[in-house]
Amino acid sequence: MQLFIAAIFWISLGLTLYVAVVYPRLLSLLLRMRSEFAIRESTVVVDDADLPSVSVILPVFTDDRYLLDRLQNLLESKFPVDQMEVVVGCDPRVDLIADLIATVNDPRVRAVHYESPRGKAELINACLAEARNEIVLITDCGVHFDRKTIRRLAVGFHSPHVGGVCGTAPTGDASTLDRVGEHETRFGVSPDRNCTVAAYQAELVGTIPEDVQDVGLFVGLNVYRSGLEVTFDEGAVARRRCEITDVPGQHQSTINRCLNRMQEAGQLLRLSGCSLATLVVCSHWLRRIAPVFVTVSLIANAMLAADPLYLRLLLLHLFTYVALLIHLCLRKTKQQTFARRNPSEAGA
Repeated sequence: MQLFIAAIFWISLGLTLYVAVVYPRLLSLLLRMRSEFAIRESTVVVDDADLPSVSVILPVFTDDRYLLDRLQNLLESKFPVDQMEVVVGCDPRVDLIADLIATVNDPRVRAVHYESPRGKAELINACLAEARNEIVLITDCGVHFDRKTIRRLAVGFHSPHVGGVCGTAPTGDASTLDRVGEHETRFGVSPDRNCTVAAYQAELVGTIPEDVQDVGLFVGLNVYRSGLEVTFDEGAVARRRCEITDVPGQHQSTINRCLNRMQEAGQLLRLSGCSLATLVVCSHWLRRIAPVFVTVSLIANAMLAADPLYLRLLLLHLFTYVALLIHLCLRKTKQQTFARRNPSEAGA
């Protein structure tokens, strides 16, 4: 029994140390290597005639009040008019979408209509089937692009080994606001991010399964499986306009949501194969359940405290956690103080 508890302790402690110490440094190293590659590639200047054509996929559910503003934002992008189209997926549960699209007098905008309600993945798949261009960009009505965002995403495809390009997504999309969470997004496969500012080769997107909630993660892993890369361009910026909260399938119990996440995780990991993307995705999910490792290791350590070695480790455990708690409290206080003194910068 003692050996079993000791094994649980060392495994939990090892996973905790990996998540807290090893992974952040490994991620920074990998990101530095990718950044050097991106800097070399970004020195190439691409003329308008050499840009790939882009299809912007815009599935619309309950956010029709922002639709016209979003379309105007996309149509004002600094991108060749004859090389871009916007395909709007119209969910029939939302009134007036088709009527609103009809008021937009621009041949670049096309609507995909349905007679029965569809889920998010089905709606996107139908829009992808209607897309005519080389590159697809899946977004939503809750964000605004800078005028150069679509162009910057398209320029990244001049390299033959690039299958996707992601940009700087809105802060509100991030599952965590720490540096590790920011670094994960630069791989283009970070879980829990809306697919709001990322473009992919149309032929690599494939068909999105109905049970996939994180479309951007699914497509990014599909690109990696094909042997190509997803690069990052921090100049391709999206800004959060509103939070889209009423998306079909979102109102689920905590248990059902967890079960769906586990099923989706298995599916995505099978898809990704062996790549750096797999490492990032697995490590991200380990970070999400890190408190479990911490709790299990502490309990197992306490059960082994009769041994002098484990007693010293238990004291070190407790000291580390108390110090970490104090650090987190001080950081939170500092952030609140900064927000009160600089409300405009904090909001940005």
